[in-house]
Amino acid sequence: MVTDADTDSTAVAEQVPIKPPVEYSAWMQLRPRITRELLRLADAGSLPTGAALKRVCHCLFGGDCTPRDETRFLIFAAPIARKIAIGLANRGDRIGDSDIKVQDLVEWLGWLDRFDPMCAAMIDLHYFAGLTTKQTAAALRLPPATVIRDLRFAKAWLQTKLI
Repeated sequence: MVTDADTDSTAVAEQVPIKPPVEYSAWMQLRPRITRELLRLADAGSLPTGAALKRVCHCLFGGDCTPRDETRFLIFAAPIARKIAIGLANRGDRIGDSDIKVQDLVEWLGWLDRFDPMCAAMIDLHYFAGLTTKQTAAALRLPPATVIRDLRFAKAWLQTKLI
């Protein structure tokens, strides 16, 4: 079961150089509702990915969700989606056709959250929120080359740790 403690996005939000459109405390008040919506979509068979996050954004904000607000929402909600997606997976399952187990990914992402929260935010936005590398770079106000380099490094580091 996923709890609010499992969906703490405070560390990432503190590292991301974009201020949300509302006070951070208002985002924190929305967190349980975001979690419920994502879990509802997951129960309906839609894993919490970019499309699901965008549906939740439009559900919460209606037609008032501008692309800029949507990006800010994704920065806040992507870590929640990651925790839910991983929480729904069986720890012994393998990821795709790789030899990487979900448990290995959980441990690695936990390490990354502690030691390189910006890279963790890139992974959340790219893989869990479905943003392209250019969109991820724009959301984090970084050069695209930095995002590409850091995502490649993170993937290579994970593969070497698991060999």
